[in-house]
Amino acid sequence: MTVQIIENLLPVCWQKGLQQTVKDLQWVHQKGTSYKVSNDSFIQGMDIFIDDNTIDSPQFVCYIIDSKQTSPLFPYIRPVLYMLENALGKKITRIIRIKINHQLPVVGFNKDNHNIAHVDEPDENLMSAVYYINDSDGDTFLFNEHYSHNKDIKELTIAHRVTPKAGKIVVFPSTQMHASANPIDTSSRYVINFVFEVEK
Repeated sequence: MTVQIIENLLPVCWQKGLQQTVKDLQWVHQKGTSYKVSNDSFIQGMDIFIDDNTIDSPQFVCYIIDSKQTSPLFPYIRPVLYMLENALGKKITRIIRIKINHQLPVVGFNKDNHNIAHVDEPDENLMSAVYYINDSDGDTFLFNEHYSHNKDIKELTIAHRVTPKAGKIVVFPSTQMHASANPIDTSSRYVINFVFEVEK
């Protein structure tokens, strides 16, 4: 599956409801944007890539579904999945992870900088999606390169830069290298990150 960018996935009233919901969340401070809770380690050139444009930063996270539990907030997020199934024309058969990320401006960050480039999961059967809760800057960088079990990535080349806009969602293979970017001109960047499997 190639990258798909869908505008206005949700009706405006649902978009505004999500914007209100995130204001009251209990956030967990995370030391970086690419962070595994388990003991697995990232491998430079295979599932992460750091170059001269990389500036990683802390972020705030609210986990909705992870390997251990499902948050009571899931019913507020479920409509995004229903509308995504409709837009893709495919049923979501398994949810691996859903989390909401909140990023703030960082001193020294410019429009060419991004956080650590990474893959969400090294599984070719899985898809990732980033749903933008609010209008902001801080593009999502999608790179042409994908995870490889036995081949190091030597450099990254940009396939797409997606600017956050409320109601927009970008869908891509979970093996595709990508990176978030902190906002510069706006005060907050809120996104929902999904990792899931769809029917064949």
